This record gives sequence, structure tokens and C-alpha cells, in this order.
Amino acid sequence: MRRPLMIAACIGLATVAGAQKTASSGITLSPATTSPAESSSTNFFTPTIVSTTQNSGSTTVVLDISGVPSVDGAGDPDNTLIDLPIPAGALVTGIGWDVNQSTVGLSWLSEMTIGFDNTDPGSLVGLALAPSITDAPGVEANSSGGIVDFTDNALSDIPIQPDGILRFEFFEAFVDTAGLTEGVWDSPSTLTIVYEGGSAVPTVGQWGLIVLGLVLLGGVVFMTVRQKKALSVN
Repeated sequence: MRRPLMIAACIGLATVAGAQKTASSGITLSPATTSPAESSSTNFFTPTIVSTTQNSGSTTVVLDISGVPSVDGAGDPDNTLIDLPIPAGALVTGIGWDVNQSTVGLSWLSEMTIGFDNTDPGSLVGLALAPSITDAPGVEANSSGGIVDFTDNALSDIPIQPDGILRFEFFEAFVDTAGLTEGVWDSPSTLTIVYEGGSAVPTVGQWGLIVLGLVLLGGVVFMTVRQKKALSVN
């Protein structure tokens, strides 16, 4: 089910030294001002793929992000990244979330943010997701209640580059203590990604079937050639 969502044209997510905390805008999904492709982090997390389903030309992938920490501002080397394989040329058209969040110290729930984009640092077509609008520390569960379609909410679809990667970065909109964990995406926490199109890359199993098919085809051709030669000799 697709859900309408209040959005904004732009939201500032960078942390400014000495800045004061500001109240949440109440907007959970907005155009990003930075791209995960620009992050200096090498801390990659491999999520569990809960399910992958196909329906009428679209594919829905549910990934488990439980246990991922929220540490520093966007682009910081201490942040966690996820690379989700998606066919090159596909368009990411929607996202859903069912997450449990907890904060550490004085950090606010509303500051826990997930940026996602393709891997072209110059394109900046990605989005920033901040599921909570609670301007206080604590523990909280948040859900989109279904899939939020981007174009239905005046947001742009995300085109996937030839490398076939949708990259996520987990960061803080405001940094209270640099280098330390300020929040955690607790269990269970899942993200649901919907995409359309793309040139699917064969899986290991599919490659095996392709190779087997070529071997069998080669065998048929070889036997046909031998039979023709035998007939010509006779």
C-alpha cells in the first residue's frame, strides 16, 4: 500500500560546529543535501535480506538493519554504510520502514537519519529519511504504514548507476559528541525498497543454469555434426 507523506523542498542535515539544536521540521523524508557516495567511511554493514518479491514489473526488497549504530554527521568516517545490489538502470521508486530507535546520552530521536542514493557523488538525487519527529532522547518505534511512493510526494525516483548499487549512510543530523554512538536502530528494524526495471545480473545459480545450457547446446551441435559426417561417408 502506498502512503502519502508530507515532504519539503530541502532540509539542512549538516552539523555546524557550535550550532544549537533546532526543533524537528516534522518531515520524515526529504531531498538529501549530501550523498552517501561522498562519505569517507569504510564501515560497511551487510544486512539480512528478509524477502524479495516481484509484482507487475516492480521488485520489493526488505532488508534488516537491526543493530546499526548512528554516530556522526553525514560523510563522517565513523558512520555505517550499506550497499544494496539493485540492477543497473533500475529506478528506485519508493521506500517503507518499520524501525525501533533508541538514543544515547542527550541525542534526540529526530536526529537519527538514513541517507540513500546511487554511487554517483555528483548527481545528488538521493533522499534523507528521519523516521522520528521526537525532539528528545528515548526509545521509540516508527513505521511508514506501507510504501511511500516518491513521485506521489513530489520527490524524484533514484536511478541506479552501472555498478548496480543503492548506498545507505546512517548518520546524525546534529552531533552531540563526535566519534561516539548517539543512537541505535534496534531489533527489529527493517527498510523496504521498491524499484522498477533495470538489467538484472544473473545470480550464481542462474549462471550455473546458463553454463549448463551452453554445454548441452554444444553437445547437441557436436552430435549433429558427427551424424552429418557419418552420412556423407556412407
